[in-house]
Amino acid sequence: MTARRRSLVAVALVSCLVVGLSACGVARVGGRCRSGFAHDASYVLSCKKGRWTRLTTIGGYLTLMARLQAFPTPGSTGVSSGTGLRAWGGAGATSGANLPTTVLNGHTYKVIDGYVFDNGTSGSHFEVDDAYVLIRNSRFLTAGQVSNTGAILQATPSSRSLIVANSEFEGGPAYQRGVQSDEGDLSVTGSRFHNTGESAVEKNDPAASSSLFVADSYFTNDKGWPGSEHVDGIEVGGAHDVTIHHNTVLNDPYGGANGDTSYVSNSALGLWAEGGDVSGTVTVDGNLLAGGGRTIYLEQKAPYRWRGPVRILNNTFDTRYGPNAAIWGPLSPDGLPANLTWTGNVFSDGRGLSLAAAINNYQ
Repeated sequence: MTARRRSLVAVALVSCLVVGLSACGVARVGGRCRSGFAHDASYVLSCKKGRWTRLTTIGGYLTLMARLQAFPTPGSTGVSSGTGLRAWGGAGATSGANLPTTVLNGHTYKVIDGYVFDNGTSGSHFEVDDAYVLIRNSRFLTAGQVSNTGAILQATPSSRSLIVANSEFEGGPAYQRGVQSDEGDLSVTGSRFHNTGESAVEKNDPAASSSLFVADSYFTNDKGWPGSEHVDGIEVGGAHDVTIHHNTVLNDPYGGANGDTSYVSNSALGLWAEGGDVSGTVTVDGNLLAGGGRTIYLEQKAPYRWRGPVRILNNTFDTRYGPNAAIWGPLSPDGLPANLTWTGNVFSDGRGLSLAAAINNYQ
């Protein structure tokens, strides 16, 4: 089903449930039909193979619609409306810049607020090499490949805490990574990432001592990334606690022609214990996710492992790219955590998605 067709279906269902019976007739399960939607006293019905079939409960569908309408969008993320931005003309690292400070949680943070970092085709990147740095209402752009072959915004081992709020990252024609911090804690909120290729936000902590928090942000990769790219939205290779809450992550499954499985994105969320353990609690809650070969990876690779609980809760797997949310399905079955909780997850068309179905129905 095309994105336009799914949109029309959603409109039809909303009309059916909100406008009233005149917009969508009453039917009974098993009754004959040609197409469209109906309802009985408790369920929304869809016409499948000439018979009315239960799609979801009326209450469940209204809850789903409210959930879909509340996810981050390009317009609700990024630099705050009315913010005046000025070109960054300073050093290529925080340690070389004379910056204002603020105290958060007992630590003194250097503050970068209201700047544009436009690297053009220079191949430059910006380094965070102070212990505590807050970046907000700023825009990062590149039209070349950054010189460290890593991220546009790169934290060094000196970083203890990097906070990125209400900022924007444009990966350019080379689809460069957005922000990476391995050894220090990383928090990203209210931000927007476009065409950031291998990862918009990345953490690979071999010591499993630093944490990642990503919330209320919007991520997307369009077709056309370099064929060698391993495209993920948010990527973890080792960490302590990981929290991914209330984000929209949409990666087109195909880099070129739809159906060409030699040129695909990898995932929306690529969460691995592969360069180190994930030693704390992992919570993936209330996100809108779509794309990749698999939408989510939760994989441990020996000798590394998931040492704490992993909770995948109340996420919506969007079907704009296809009925499985990804090419092969919503979840990779390989290397799953022993202490995995999976509950409240659904497809955007109203279908429930149990862990058993996510593992077994999409091989």
